[in-house]
Amino acid sequence: MPRTRSETGVSMRVSTRVVKATLKAAQRAVPLNATWRQARRRSTATAAVKDSRLGTEGTTAVTTANSQPARAVETQERTSVTAALAEVAETPLAPEEEPLVPVKPPRKRRVKKVTVAVLEEPEGPPLPPLTPETLPAGVAHITSVDAGLARLVDKYGPPEALVVSTTGSTFYALTRAIVGQQLSVTAAGTIYGRFRTVCGCEPPQEVSPEAVLAAPVEGLRAAGLSGMKVNYLTDLAARYADNRLSCDSLRGMTERQIIENLTAVKGIGRWTADMFAMFTMGRPDCLPVGDLGVQKGFAIHFGLKALPKPEEMERLAEHWRPYRSLGSWYMWRLCEENKPEKKVKAPKGGAAVQPPAPATMVPLP
Repeated sequence: MPRTRSETGVSMRVSTRVVKATLKAAQRAVPLNATWRQARRRSTATAAVKDSRLGTEGTTAVTTANSQPARAVETQERTSVTAALAEVAETPLAPEEEPLVPVKPPRKRRVKKVTVAVLEEPEGPPLPPLTPETLPAGVAHITSVDAGLARLVDKYGPPEALVVSTTGSTFYALTRAIVGQQLSVTAAGTIYGRFRTVCGCEPPQEVSPEAVLAAPVEGLRAAGLSGMKVNYLTDLAARYADNRLSCDSLRGMTERQIIENLTAVKGIGRWTADMFAMFTMGRPDCLPVGDLGVQKGFAIHFGLKALPKPEEMERLAEHWRPYRSLGSWYMWRLCEENKPEKKVKAPKGGAAVQPPAPATMVPLP
């Protein structure tokens, strides 16, 4: 027998109320810490109960919306849905059905690499300084182990600038190096003359550590020295005054020890220590890895695409030992000969002026 319009309307309203009640019952039955498998079971049970309800709904005789049988059917359906959800919630999961929660691996922290120049040298006493007698042996060594340096030796000759007198004052050379930092040769000579006057050490008397410590700071500043350079000179003089540094101790050190002791002085870095060891102490096995000219020479000589790092320079120059100072000197020459020529604009009505020849490196006094 077909349903009437009133029966259809009652069924739709009853179905809507039952679905709402089912959802509320499901929310009350599912605990907050339930796993996703339990929630899926509950949704399956809810769908099954809903299908059974819809199947029996067509055969239920409902006459009116406010009739007692309709409310009884709705109450019975709510009770059955709640019981089914409670039964699913109380059902424990099997051990093999435990959900696998993916663990996200910890994020790797990016560590910045720091390049550190490692000074390595064979154990043993320091090598004797370069002299006119020992220089030919050094040139013969580097040309025998590096064929590329033979052309530079034939072109520029032996590096006689590395042969210096070791009888001079090391304190004088270091004070000249500090005063001349970031200054031209002319300006450095002028300021150093004023510095000697303030210290009361006119030529031929050399500047002494005691004279520097006794000099007034205002007078040193008036001579053209900055506050930082005054601090550097004072620290150097104090180390000489208490014998932490001396001419004899520096001459008895290896190249590595010279660099380590001088870089501990305020205002003296690796480059200044290398230049002091090469051109003041006459040491044959120095490698100024921080000098830009030497780096460019390495890149040209060894065919590198970029400037080498300190550890790479140490590795490439290993076969130059114990005369790496000579190889470094030829790297300066190689850098100079590969500089692009500067084009000087010709004056009106005249010929172009040729650029001056590159100046040779002047050793420290």
